[in-house]
Amino acid sequence: MAVTESQAQERTDAPLPDLYLDCQRCDYTYIRANIGFINLVDAPDRADIHLTITDARTYGGREFTLDFRGLNRFEGLRDTLVYRSRDTESADQERAGLVRYMRVGLVPFAARTDAIDHLGIYYHGDTPASRL
Repeated sequence: MAVTESQAQERTDAPLPDLYLDCQRCDYTYIRANIGFINLVDAPDRADIHLTITDARTYGGREFTLDFRGLNRFEGLRDTLVYRSRDTESADQERAGLVRYMRVGLVPFAARTDAIDHLGIYYHGDTPASRL
């Protein structure tokens, strides 16, 4: 994500960011229930963040491209993440994985609001012994 030094230090002390989600295969109810640090809005002109998610079938699964674009108070913030699911995953596992990537991509935006005081980052993988 390209961020200038002044943007990195800037905090708006504003309420939760408003997100417009442009996604054909997304479960909006699930997203609302599992991402509590944003407000979903129904029109791009009311949004602070425009997230477009596209997907394509790949050999062995599905690839989702998440394009995060800052609007209004987040103008200039932008990032793209790619989530790859496997054919062996259930629909629920795929949905959870996509929402996990959405959360990660939304953190730089939420970190510039009051939401930062309620966010945490957790790692649920193995820690290599060489890093201890």
